[in-house]
Amino acid sequence: MNDELIAAMRRRKISFMGGPARVKLGIGTTRPVLSLEPFIQFRAGAYDVRSIGAFTYLGSERSYYRHIDSIGRFCSLGPDITTGAAEHSTSTLSTHSMFTGQWNRTWPELFSDFGLTEEQTAVGNAALQAELKHKAKRIVIGNDVWMGDGVYVSRGITVGDGAVIAARSVVTKDVPPYAIVGGIPAKVIRLRFDEETVSRLLNIRWWDYGPAILAGVDWSSPTDCLDILEGRINAGAKKYRPQCLIVQPDDTFEIR
Repeated sequence: MNDELIAAMRRRKISFMGGPARVKLGIGTTRPVLSLEPFIQFRAGAYDVRSIGAFTYLGSERSYYRHIDSIGRFCSLGPDITTGAAEHSTSTLSTHSMFTGQWNRTWPELFSDFGLTEEQTAVGNAALQAELKHKAKRIVIGNDVWMGDGVYVSRGITVGDGAVIAARSVVTKDVPPYAIVGGIPAKVIRLRFDEETVSRLLNIRWWDYGPAILAGVDWSSPTDCLDILEGRINAGAKKYRPQCLIVQPDDTFEIR
């Protein structure tokens, strides 16, 4: 990130715990256009992400956010999280990425000295893509999500609004809204609230309105809080729609 972009981010209330030098936008050659709402805190790490919502904090030196479409608002994402790492075929002769063409340029001796062909590796790559087709979509992390330290999230996963993922969990399946999951692989332990309360929370989507809708509310009692929030929304509370900082792969940016 250049100095001009860093200054623009800070003006938009996007801060850097430990300094911006610890934050890398993009992983390897992958760096998509990134949309950032105000009030975000980066805590180091590398980010292959398309959008991050307001009041979310995330990152650490060993955090690698790969293959993510969006991260919602009010998320608390702990250190050392890894998402969307590259995957290998398990149905072909070998799991080695050499057989899918990933080493063709690095080891040309495969063809000149060992008699393999690029046609073979092309077939291997096609088999890999077919095997992983269901994981082609990017990861979606909802709003009000808490992930503990050291969580791993596989490609193609959707983490529902309000979910909690226990530390060191390996998430290989979608996480339902307001579910608490944990383990290897992660499984649902319980819901945060009873089903009626979860339904009401998903219906009002309080995060769409920003912190203002919570003014004067006792959020330690979700049921009482919901009664007030539903009343305010029914009375015409306005949604929080801030302008976003749109960051291009070359560090140019605009506000829209």
